[in-house]
Amino acid sequence: MVLYAHIQRRVVLGMALAVLAERYRLVQQLLLFLSSGPLSLGVLLIVT
Repeated sequence: MVLYAHIQRRVVLGMALAVLAERYRLVQQLLLFLSSGPLSLGVLLIVT
């Protein structure tokens, strides 16, 4: 049962990492899209 709990925890961690990576990719695409427009300075001021 301990091994099963360990495997389950690793699966949950993997799923959480996948969700975080997907969200990071979406944020990166959004920043690239905004950086091509006039809002890039505002975004940079907000982010930094």
